[in-house]
Amino acid sequence: LLLEWQRLGIDGARLRPAINATDLPVIVDEVVPLLQRANRFRSHYVGGETLRARLGLPVAPNRYAKVVG
Repeated sequence: LLLEWQRLGIDGARLRPAINATDLPVIVDEVVPLLQRANRFRSHYVGGETLRARLGLPVAPNRYAKVVG
């Protein structure tokens, strides 16, 4: 179903398990590998890369840092 939605133009979906103990293993063990085999879900992550870096945003100033001067 997710692959069909993507074919129709939907570019993302959130999978929220109704019951973690039963639904989460199905998502992790069955759905994710299926999407990975279809090249629709990443199979590796770049180490140390943050969302901010991926979006090309500068490092945010630390709002808790003490301003001197």
